Amino acid sequence: MKGWTLLELLMVLLVLVITSTAVWPAWQQLERRLALKSGLEETLSLLNSTRAEALLHQRVTVCSDQGCDRFPWSQGLVSWNHRGQQLGQAHLPKDVLIVWRGFRGTALVFEDRGRLRFQNGSLLLCHRKLPADGHRVVLNWVGRPRVEAARTGDCLVD
Repeated sequence: MKGWTLLELLMVLLVLVITSTAVWPAWQQLERRLALKSGLEETLSLLNSTRAEALLHQRVTVCSDQGCDRFPWSQGLVSWNHRGQQLGQAHLPKDVLIVWRGFRGTALVFEDRGRLRFQNGSLLLCHRKLPADGHRVVLNWVGRPRVEAARTGDCLVD
């Protein structure tokens, strides 16, 4: 006799189902952390290219993808030069949000030497379904970003 019996096939199927249900939560958490990391890399890339543009040319502004008049939790960033031309855009993955926690202003303004215009603060990146993890991109007045872990309670999205 060659082949598999029905009982053997059912046992293999049962083992696969049990294994997949045990692995599924860890897989989802890994997927969320990778989305957050991807959003962080996208944000850093936009900030570095914006600062380089300001160093080479003139003033550049970074705003929420919802506009420059306020900076609510949003899914991206947009950079503009002093003539109002869009220079770049950072689209964040699904469920990853960003907000500016600065001391003044609703937009980041990089001056002609790459410095922030009397501003310092941080961009907070959080995942909706992973509130315990998050990243803070801290910007000093010189305009250089550094990455820190978000503090406890920072990622409670309004």
